[in-house]
Amino acid sequence: MSEVPDFIERSLEIVAPIERVFDAIANPSQVQQWFCQAVEGDFSAGGKPILDFGDHGRFRVAIVASEPPFYWAMRGPAVAISDLTEDADPLSANGTLVEYRLESTDRGTRVTVRESGFQSLPADIAKTQYEGNCHGWDYQMPRLRGFVECGHPE
Repeated sequence: MSEVPDFIERSLEIVAPIERVFDAIANPSQVQQWFCQAVEGDFSAGGKPILDFGDHGRFRVAIVASEPPFYWAMRGPAVAISDLTEDADPLSANGTLVEYRLESTDRGTRVTVRESGFQSLPADIAKTQYEGNCHGWDYQMPRLRGFVECGHPE
């Protein structure tokens, strides 16, 4: 068993209706305003779009669930497309599952993101991937809140 934890979980409250927050997570035109630089392809359940993170690489993911406005999930490989073929199936490569769970609160919406599957990654990349993604979620979650509440991620 790996010394790396199997999952990362972050949670925060956003002062906005749950439908607005879900749209920011599941609508590609909004996702590319706070999460990545561009989305290419179908972003609905069953789709396999490419998320472009600029210098951090391009990743083909599989949208595995979309249950508005409470749950949305994607699975992706642990390596960028530059390390795979662009048509590689994200469901067949070792990777992680990212799940967003939303619940209404008195003030707005609680969003919990959980990325799991780090212990199933090859040992030579598991620790680096886990640590990098911990920092990534610490960066991305406030950007989501800023985008939804103020119209810009910062």
